[in-house]
Amino acid sequence: MSAQDFERLGPMLEIHPRAIEDALRHADGTSAMAERTKLERFPHCELVYLFRAAVDTAHELELHEAPIIILHGSVIAVQHEGPHDPADLIGRWEQSPQLLEQGVPALLYGFLDLIVDSHLDAVDALSDAVDEMEDDLFDETAPRDQDPRIAQKRSFVTRKSLVRLRRVTQ
Repeated sequence: MSAQDFERLGPMLEIHPRAIEDALRHADGTSAMAERTKLERFPHCELVYLFRAAVDTAHELELHEAPIIILHGSVIAVQHEGPHDPADLIGRWEQSPQLLEQGVPALLYGFLDLIVDSHLDAVDALSDAVDEMEDDLFDETAPRDQDPRIAQKRSFVTRKSLVRLRRVTQ
């Protein structure tokens, strides 16, 4: 559902105005308030503010907002910018048709499974980046005339990404 559709339909579904506002807030994961996973309870609904994670080629963590509203009988995922393929989520639901008989909990489970898998993939990518830096550090065949600041920057970016990932997974 687009932000505009959600903003228009939210009141009709009796979604609390602050839940709508929080779900639509663009959080880039850089401010203290924005980079935490949270659950807020409102009358008639709950807001779960999550982040999907990805690691780019420079080993920098990308966080993509993934707020969901849980209502009695439905789950609404608010789509923000970022890579998202609904087929991934639909595939998870189709893998366990018996689970779908549970209704909203099954929908929520599929969505949370997708989020957790993105975090695990990010951990793997950052672990590979650390391994690569360690290999480069002890590679005696590598040229030693490189600027040491390049390795320091790679180390800093990777460490910063790990800290941000830890914050959204706590």
